Amino acid sequence: MQTEIKSHFEFTTQIDSKNNLEFYLGKTRITYDSLTEMTKSKYLKAVEETKNIDEDIDELKKKLDLLTESISNKEKEYQIKQKEISTYLECKKTFMGKVKYFLKSNKTKSKSKKSGHRVLEAENLEKAVEMEKTENVLPDDKEYYTLEDLVIIYSVLEKKEKDYKGLNQDIRALELKYENIVSKVKNATLYIEEIDKNRKSIFDFWKFANKDEKLSLEIGVENETRNKTSNLKKIFNFEMDFENLGIDIDNTQRKKLSKEEIDSIFIANTNLIDILNMVKCNNLDKDALETTLDSLRDEFKKNRLTFDSETFDIFGNIEDDSRKIKYINNKGHRENEKSKFKILNINKKIDVFDFTEKLHSVLNYLEGAVPKITSAYDTVLYKLIPITDKIKDKSFEVFNINIERELGEYQDNGEGALNLIKINYKEGMPLIYYSNIIFYDNNNQTLPSGMDLSTNVLVDCSKMNFKLVEKSRFRTNNYFTESNNLILPKSKDIFVYEYDVSIKEQQDEE
Repeated sequence: MQTEIKSHFEFTTQIDSKNNLEFYLGKTRITYDSLTEMTKSKYLKAVEETKNIDEDIDELKKKLDLLTESISNKEKEYQIKQKEISTYLECKKTFMGKVKYFLKSNKTKSKSKKSGHRVLEAENLEKAVEMEKTENVLPDDKEYYTLEDLVIIYSVLEKKEKDYKGLNQDIRALELKYENIVSKVKNATLYIEEIDKNRKSIFDFWKFANKDEKLSLEIGVENETRNKTSNLKKIFNFEMDFENLGIDIDNTQRKKLSKEEIDSIFIANTNLIDILNMVKCNNLDKDALETTLDSLRDEFKKNRLTFDSETFDIFGNIEDDSRKIKYINNKGHRENEKSKFKILNINKKIDVFDFTEKLHSVLNYLEGAVPKITSAYDTVLYKLIPITDKIKDKSFEVFNINIERELGEYQDNGEGALNLIKINYKEGMPLIYYSNIIFYDNNNQTLPSGMDLSTNVLVDCSKMNFKLVEKSRFRTNNYFTESNNLILPKSKDIFVYEYDVSIKEQQDEE
């Protein structure tokens, strides 16, 4: 059904708690027991829609006939007026012509007759045959219907819908044509009236005829839709657009962002984002700051051997070693990865005060960086969170532009259902992309352009208004496994909260 008539039938699948497959048509679950009733109800619905659209098609054909006849009458009227104006223009070229035209008797203006509607017998006959054929092939009084019956009736319905759309397009074209010819007739009428008004005396007519008038008989009504700026935008397709998007965005961010801003964006993509948001919201907790700092020191000690093996310059950065070739997506380069320890200057002597000051500095650079980069497309952003969490509308949040990666990269700790935040992001809104330059220095200018390391983006939610537009749910076992058995997949309920977002006005922020 979905293959033959996808515009009317689009099924979705879900996994139940026992990892069995469920089929849904919209929000209705399809089971073996309900299949017969579903087939019958869909069939009868299609029959009713077919009858309704036949009535609409009849009305459109009547309107089309009336427009055609009206246009024909207007064109005849325009030709008469155009001929009269042409005669005048020809006569005004010579002295005798002007006198002859002035002295000629006024011709009686033919009045336009109101057009009546005529339905073509051939069309009626064709329609009657078609309806009779439809009624014979597609009876609506059977007790049971097959899938073949559904395919046939919906194929007929799709043909009717196509005819209906075609007639609407024809009518719109004829309406524009009618407006154009009415405008032409109006222009011609006004010109003829001007000629007649100046024929009261030979002196006025002679003066008028000697003017070099510019006619605008061919000016018609412009189609208003042509004057409107097209609002069509390209929709972001991850498979087709991501590679080019990554290259363009990476090059843009290299130009517009400073080294300190890029380092701060890198920090926001680490496990320090929660403590950053705590500082951002002025919710300072000394115990949480000390715990985070102790954790960073412990992590730094575990990686000390790696750091000690590197060579540092006088500014604390790792010196570039042209002999070490690294690869990103099979592209070689000689750049060094960024380190949160070096950016935050984590060492034995750092205390909570210095650490807090460093976090404030990171936040300031983030605030300055966010307005510089904007979304290149209308796109959808995703964030998977625990069932107990909600969207944090006062914080910096890392989202993903690829739902598959967001689900696959989630660190499952064994909890049950999860929430998936889905936000519809508009082109031109502030949005930082985690492109290659965010993860590597580029001192040797050898770093490949693109987004080869991440599909994440950074949003300052405190600058946005969020409007919940839809709630939905799906179940999946494609991304999670049982904590006690890495072989069996674990099915989870994912509750989706979809938001439309807009930029806050300055007054709203205050």
